[in-house]
Amino acid sequence: MSELGVIRQEVSVEILTPHPINASIYGENEDVSSLAKLIEKSGWVKPLVVTKDYVIVSGHRRWKALKELGWKTITVEFTEFADDTAILEALLLENATREKTLLVRIREGMAWEKLEEERAASRQGTRTDLANMVENFPPCSPQTKFSKSRDAIGSRVGLSGRSYAKGRKVVETMDSEDSQGEVSSASALRIALNKSIDAAYKLAIRPRTTREAIGNLLKTGKAANVTAAIRLVSEQTQANESAQTPSCWNCQHRGEHIDNQNIYCYKEGILNVIQKSGEERGKDCAEWKDNSLPAEPLKKTVFVLPVVLPLEWQAQLEKTAVAVGTDASTWVKNLIGANLSLSSELAQTSGEKALLV
Repeated sequence: MSELGVIRQEVSVEILTPHPINASIYGENEDVSSLAKLIEKSGWVKPLVVTKDYVIVSGHRRWKALKELGWKTITVEFTEFADDTAILEALLLENATREKTLLVRIREGMAWEKLEEERAASRQGTRTDLANMVENFPPCSPQTKFSKSRDAIGSRVGLSGRSYAKGRKVVETMDSEDSQGEVSSASALRIALNKSIDAAYKLAIRPRTTREAIGNLLKTGKAANVTAAIRLVSEQTQANESAQTPSCWNCQHRGEHIDNQNIYCYKEGILNVIQKSGEERGKDCAEWKDNSLPAEPLKKTVFVLPVVLPLEWQAQLEKTAVAVGTDASTWVKNLIGANLSLSSELAQTSGEKALLV
């Protein structure tokens, strides 16, 4: 703390003003009820540190507790500081030992960054010989400088440099969305950051719409935590994407696999998905219907045709059916259907040739 002079005095509680940066770092609605009980029990409170303009530098929580208790006056120490940078440093140092959330730590780190930048700018402004200095050492790369600065700031607030950098990205995104009225997205980031910097960072780099959906799941209690919310949103996104892209694979009329190349369609019969993919067929099919919607009743007219097969076929027939993932009767039905379709095409081709003769 850069103190040029200190004067202690009793002043009205109401005349004091909180430092504007205090709320931006530590929040406006801190719970001071426990502190108020301690002060009420002891009847004593440590003097607040204030500027000559009655702005609180140290003791914001004590001031709030005293107002909550209804105290009229409080002892303060009027301290003269060299500049605004010295005031900011004093505010941060006075809060060094308090309990802090991850969000508060990162906001403190951002304040320390600002302080160091202002000091660097001030030093540069007071030096007039920098341009004439002989360069005796190779300059650090921008990445090296950033890493060292990041690590130094992280160390100040009890985090690794990497964690601090990720957290800062989260807080910057959160503040930006708060300012734009994106409450759900900002809320999701805030909740995630209270649990884990890594989880919050993974959320911060996702699209805003995803964060909003996650925020709503957390707010309504449909997800117990951020990880569960991310999983639910991912599953829903995949389902939506699948439903929005017509394909044989997400069609209500898709039947069973016949083999590695063919599937059965209740509207079109056997379809070869090698010659033409399920996506291509779905795109061009007028009968495609989303399988995530309530299923439409299948209207099938059937007839019974007794078929007598040699007994020695049974074992091989059942083995073949199992190999393609179906039962013997279904396999025989599909086989007949495929040949009927082929016979119809051959008959049509023969008829067309006959007309040409």
